[in-house]
Amino acid sequence: MSKQHPDPSAELFERYFGLENRLVSICMKDGSVHRGVFVGFYRGEEDDAFSIDRWHFIPEEKHAPLGIGAGGERIGNVIASKQISNVTLSDATVIQF
Repeated sequence: MSKQHPDPSAELFERYFGLENRLVSICMKDGSVHRGVFVGFYRGEEDDAFSIDRWHFIPEEKHAPLGIGAGGERIGNVIASKQISNVTLSDATVIQF
């Protein structure tokens, strides 16, 4: 059983990086749905708690292992945690934001 996290971004981090298959489905607050992988993250400003403010996300059709294209350019999008409604992991776990 995982630890209880006051911030869903911390729970997502713990569960996501423990999976072998890291393909996720993200439901955004605007109703759009995106499939792909997280390749990075940006910590929040809070000193006393683990929090992720933004995620570097690469859509399934543009997958690049490190999120960097052949010319060195960043591939994908940076998504703010506050824009996410929920994330469905490859093991069918749904994390609500």
